[in-house]
Amino acid sequence: MYSQISVSGEDAQSFLQGQLTQDLDLVTSGHSPLAGWCTPQGRVVAVMRLLLLPGGFGLVMPTAIVHDVIDGLSIYKLRARVSLKPSGERWRAQAIANSTDIELLNARHLMPPAERNASCHADGIHVVCPSVEKDYLEVYGEDAAFSIAGLDFVKPLSNDDWQASRISHGITDIVPATSGKFTPHMLNMDKLGALSFDKGCYTGQEIVARTQHLGSVKRRVSRFRAAAPVAIGDSVSLDGTTVGEIVAAAEHEVLAVLPVALQQVGLHAAEIALEPC
Repeated sequence: MYSQISVSGEDAQSFLQGQLTQDLDLVTSGHSPLAGWCTPQGRVVAVMRLLLLPGGFGLVMPTAIVHDVIDGLSIYKLRARVSLKPSGERWRAQAIANSTDIELLNARHLMPPAERNASCHADGIHVVCPSVEKDYLEVYGEDAAFSIAGLDFVKPLSNDDWQASRISHGITDIVPATSGKFTPHMLNMDKLGALSFDKGCYTGQEIVARTQHLGSVKRRVSRFRAAAPVAIGDSVSLDGTTVGEIVAAAEHEVLAVLPVALQQVGLHAAEIALEPC
């Protein structure tokens, strides 16, 4: 479901600072924020979780877009002393919400505070708290690190449950079908703390900054519950007129980008009713 791109080398931080929407100075062992990588036109190619690694950074994102992101970032490397490598099959991403599994992390001293994007790291394991509710935790690392730490979870979240949890907190996972289609503000990345307006230039920064300074975003992502399963890419309609698009879906949890003024009842996707959350 998720994989990691390891970015290392003498210029790793400065390289990413010129590419991602997040300020790399804010990525620490205790803080693992979200970030985006955009086209020069300010459209989001990927949304990722940033991890601080020995000698570099980890970019965690859906497996389906990893190689496209590596290929795209490599175009900008030029003479930068930086290496971009995908995680192998022995790298693992899991999410937990079960009290027994959470207590296991606590017993291993791997419990981040209940703060959005808080993280803790020890012996190759990263644990991230995506929200202040702390209703689920994300755990990343190599299989060997899981084994050494004795992290054998009783009931990790299924892929659908994990995706539904992320959707419930407004996090949009970009996949090939949605890559390069939406601006960061359309995906509420400004509200998720995934944009920095204080650092220097990065790819797409001019468009992102202009949107922020204008102070008006006509289309944004909104959360709905679907009466039946819908799919990413399905059109959202109101009275038979297409007004938006599904950008994330798991079970009955849905995120759709549509005009702010139309985030209301009476919407449908593939003739299935969408109820605002």
